[in-house]
Amino acid sequence: MIIDLLRHGEVEGKKSFRGHTDDPLTKNGWRQMMSSIDNYKPETVIYSPLKRCAEFTEKWADQNNIKSISMPEFMEMNFGDWDGLTAEEVQVTHKKELNDFWKNPIKYTPPNGEKLIDFQQRVVNGFYALIENNTDIDEDQNILLITHGGVIRMILAHVLSMPLEKLFSIECPLASMSRIRITFDENNNQYSSLVFHGCTTI
Repeated sequence: MIIDLLRHGEVEGKKSFRGHTDDPLTKNGWRQMMSSIDNYKPETVIYSPLKRCAEFTEKWADQNNIKSISMPEFMEMNFGDWDGLTAEEVQVTHKKELNDFWKNPIKYTPPNGEKLIDFQQRVVNGFYALIENNTDIDEDQNILLITHGGVIRMILAHVLSMPLEKLFSIECPLASMSRIRITFDENNNQYSSLVFHGCTTI
């Protein structure tokens, strides 16, 4: 089984802790994503229900007659009171909390936000559910997951057994693709490997 991870393209509005703030793609964002998966047809598309993933997925999947399934487990991290604000805006009212978060995001959480460890558990649970729900797919067939930078980093960190402290050392460009291969042995034990990361075309 091959799972391709596609990050959404450029989003309307300012650069911010976007999280669950539901901004749509720009026209350029649509072009970026279309360019990334031109002439590509997976067996199934899984996607985050946030607009910057869902609107493109639903239209593209419908046009190409591909089954698509929305999974909330693959929504971006919820930044609570900081959601939708720029780092500069947060620094005005929560300078210490922001600095603490940058230094140690595992220990410090944005006010009313999602703990990083909870975000990890949500995404990893979703990843296992995605695999379990698609075990009928042949080993060389593709599942496409259209989601967010934070989600992709979390999945890659899980596959590579990276500590959470290293999560933000993974760059994840807009509309880039990463590929994971899932294999099973004769005892149905599951193995994951990273094939490539950060490609803008496939």
